[in-house]
Amino acid sequence: MKGNGISPDEVTYSSLIDGFSKKGDIKESLKYFEEMKQKGISPNAVTHTSLMDGFSKKGDLKESLKYFDEMKANGISPNHVTYSSLIDGFGKKGEIEESLKLFDEMKQKGISPNKVTYNSLIDGYSKLGDLKESLNKEGDLEKSLKYFKEMKQTGINPDAITYSSLIDGYNKKGDMPNMMKYFDEMESRGIRPSTEIYNSLIDGWGKHGNLDNSFLYFQKMTKDGTPMNLRTFTKLINVSFKNKNVSLALKTFKDMQGSGHQPEVFVYNTLIDGFSKNGDVETAIKYFEEMKRLEISPNIITYRTLIGGCEQNKKLEESRKYKKEMKQKLK
Repeated sequence: MKGNGISPDEVTYSSLIDGFSKKGDIKESLKYFEEMKQKGISPNAVTHTSLMDGFSKKGDLKESLKYFDEMKANGISPNHVTYSSLIDGFGKKGEIEESLKLFDEMKQKGISPNKVTYNSLIDGYSKLGDLKESLNKEGDLEKSLKYFKEMKQTGINPDAITYSSLIDGYNKKGDMPNMMKYFDEMESRGIRPSTEIYNSLIDGWGKHGNLDNSFLYFQKMTKDGTPMNLRTFTKLINVSFKNKNVSLALKTFKDMQGSGHQPEVFVYNTLIDGFSKNGDVETAIKYFEEMKRLEISPNIITYRTLIGGCEQNKKLEESRKYKKEMKQKLK
């Protein structure tokens, strides 16, 4: 464009900044943001929001807030997308109080929350028990439900993302009746379950000793044509181990490979943990060595799991060996 003598305008720069932010390339976004200002082109609300969203998705909320303050100082009014991006960012970091302040601020300014805004709050509260273990998980879910009800009262229909937050929240709390209540409600509204929702059901039923139901929902997922991901198979492997069905765990791992999914470090961590806890540390070691042959780098969780398994199974020489290796590899 520049080579043809055509000067980029506000729309061009906004598109570039948004595109690079969505790709996670915040350096390029920032480069074009500064370039447009140097050329005397004033960033608008859309431009600022795209840049802020890029920082938020990177977890850099300090920088995101910096540009939020900058846009307000320049007389640019944030819109519902701007607020939703910040609310989501703070929620994902467990700083739900900040999310709530922004939510109240946007309403005071007469900006109506949309589906994305409510989903961010509902998800933030449902995950708060995981991020801050000292807090009461039930209380967090009660707040999720408060905004779930408010969302419906304002005429905004929940979607699969909304229900996924509630279903996963109740799964982690171990509340199977409520988990299924919202799954059934979602289906009655004609909303198709997402991969994440099926993963929560598989995980929840398996942890409660009902492996049949875990695989029932896996089959339903297959029948519905819902894509499976590595987390789907890993949860099936994990709950199979938890229910002492080692052969099923191994079959699921092989099925995963047969379906074209290549295992990553967290899959091997699950295998190592499962075999170790089921008294077969030799097989755990076998998969540890396999992952290294496949050039999948063990992380701190891998080593700690394997070392713990060796110690539990009285393999003290192996434990010392892997402790030494861990110190060398994870300096």
